[in-house]
Amino acid sequence: MSTALEPLEAALPLLTDTLRRHWSTGQGKRVRAIVWSLYGGDHSVGLGNALSGLDDALGRALGTAIAARIAAGAAVEPLLKTVLEESGELARFEAAADKIPAHLPTPYPPPDLSARELRELAEALDILYPEN
Repeated sequence: MSTALEPLEAALPLLTDTLRRHWSTGQGKRVRAIVWSLYGGDHSVGLGNALSGLDDALGRALGTAIAARIAAGAAVEPLLKTVLEESGELARFEAAADKIPAHLPTPYPPPDLSARELRELAEALDILYPEN
């Protein structure tokens, strides 16, 4: 195993347990957002907000996961997939995805913004960046 992944391996049990037992709490929601972002690399996460309010152990575990993603890139994804599988997160994602038409992305984990706020943001983006 890469030396960049060794500290992550030690942090995985805490991340898994948090997502298994506390996925709907404030800390759990923050862990969900960061782990999903690190796993797929395509989730928008405000790290300042997501990392606030965490206890020390969770903060260190997530910092370790972020550092491993930076150092090892996509090589962390198999480890993070195990966290998502063992914690029930992949099953929760699949249940959400089953409710969404295939032509739409599945907003999972749920964003911090409401649907109204997201519509307003999309409208503002259309004004600022009409070429996109």
